[in-house]
Amino acid sequence: MAKAFRPRLLPSKHDVFSLVVRSSDYGSRALSTSPNFARSLEGRCGLVWGRGECSQAVRVDNTVYVSGVLGLNKDTMKLVDGGALEEAKQALINLGKILEAADSSYGNVVKTTIFLDDINDFAPINELYKEYFKPPFPARSTFQVGKLPMGAKVEIEVIALSGEVQTVES
Repeated sequence: MAKAFRPRLLPSKHDVFSLVVRSSDYGSRALSTSPNFARSLEGRCGLVWGRGECSQAVRVDNTVYVSGVLGLNKDTMKLVDGGALEEAKQALINLGKILEAADSSYGNVVKTTIFLDDINDFAPINELYKEYFKPPFPARSTFQVGKLPMGAKVEIEVIALSGEVQTVES
């Protein structure tokens, strides 16, 4: 049975906040970000919601739980222009940075949840999705919701594995 960690945000040497998890059985592990991405994180939701207190990602053993990611420009912390498809593209780029910081990748994602302002945006976003996720595709749920943070049209959250992962043929 996996041991749960208690996450804490601590400042790192790059003025980036690293997610540090501690457990008496496992010692300490750090889920840190690259210095290039430092300004967008600032110990809060950063590219996830742009404001508020939450973790962009929490790692328990080799599983990474990523909070919902919006299509925010990392420099302005505002939603990108161009509608749902452009927001989805930027959200997936932002997601890639978070996954990389967690020693993961799009190929290690096992579950995605996509929240849409309008379910009619599903088809073009599904085509974009296939550019980032390859077979065997992760399990996925997609929902139309009443309202997303900051008036976004798309929000994407994932569960991924960190480290080296092998796909086993059945």
